[in-house]
Amino acid sequence: MVKAEELLKIAKEHPGLPMITMVDFEVVADDDYSYWLGQVTNVEVDYINTDTDRVLIKSVDDEEDILYAFDKCWDDLPEAAQDKILADVKWTEAIIIWIGV
Repeated sequence: MVKAEELLKIAKEHPGLPMITMVDFEVVADDDYSYWLGQVTNVEVDYINTDTDRVLIKSVDDEEDILYAFDKCWDDLPEAAQDKILADVKWTEAIIIWIGV
């Protein structure tokens, strides 16, 4: 579990960055309730992209994940087209708060 001072330290070091939460599916695996209890398992500064139907995280998603998010048939594309997709991804620096069980 992440201590509050760690989150506050990162927030103080990067005051202009947006904060986002990434919530493990196990936390919200049931739709019987309006609220779920989870805990902060990690806090980090990374780069995200939200231009597709999923959130991409630069340090987590590899090139194949990124290409698939932008074009489901990416492996049929010429290498130059794949390189263009990767080069055109707009990354936003953010504080990511990971929530787990």
